[in-house]
Parts: sequence; structure tokens; C-alpha cells
Amino acid sequence: MTIPFISTALAAPSVTPIGSINLGASYHDILGDFFNNFIDKLLFVAGAAAVIYLVWAGIQYISSAGNPEKVKMARSALINAIIGIAIIGGAYSIINFAVNSGNLIASGSPFPTDTPATGSTPTPCPSGTIRGSDGTCYPNL
Repeated sequence: MTIPFISTALAAPSVTPIGSINLGASYHDILGDFFNNFIDKLLFVAGAAAVIYLVWAGIQYISSAGNPEKVKMARSALINAIIGIAIIGGAYSIINFAVNSGNLIASGSPFPTDTPATGSTPTPCPSGTIRGSDGTCYPNL
């Protein structure tokens, strides 16, 4: 026999996320969010610096006035800036792919797992029963 108002009062409270930090999240989730935000900001700053360097190298190339040494230095700076932008873009793509792949696996979609979609481990079924695909314990006939 269950008493409805007591079982409702004893139920776990729901937690509403504030901003981008979920107060009900584990330390692993909070550190993961911090790491992802930090990496995004770091790659943004690096990309902005590389674009500024590219613009500066272009100005140096234009203002070299045919001086072979200045042209060579400006061309080298342009190539280095383009390589830097490519490396930063590749790093951003790889990190986002890894993070999104981890989210897909953790959510249980599209890969099936034995745990419920919430990520919590199911309670063991009593002896003589088996767990169905919907997570319910059924008699083992």
C-alpha cells in the first residue's frame, strides 16, 4: 500500500539548469562543460589572432613595393598564417566531433545500451526474472 502524498513528497526534486551549468549535474559533467567552454574560447582567440596575422602579412606584402626580401618575408608570413588557420580549424573540428560523439554515446542514441536513457543503472531484477528491452522485469519462463 502506498500513500500518494508521502510518495510524492519523498520523490527526488527536479533541478532546473541555470545558464549553462546544471546544478544537478555531476562533477564530471560540470568539468566537461568547463573544459568545452574553455577550449571553444581558446580556439576562438587563436583563430582571431591567426586572421589578424593574415591581414598584417597581406598588408606587408602589398607595401613591400617590389623589394625581394620584404616580398619573401611577407609571403612566408602569409603561408604561416594560412597553415595556422588550417590547424586551428582542424583542431576545432576534431574536438567538436569527439565531444558530439561522446554525447551520442552517453545519451544511448543511436547506439543501444543496457542502461536506461537517463544514464542511471537499473536496479537488479529479482531471481527468476529477466529484464526486457523496455527495462521491465519479466518472469523467466
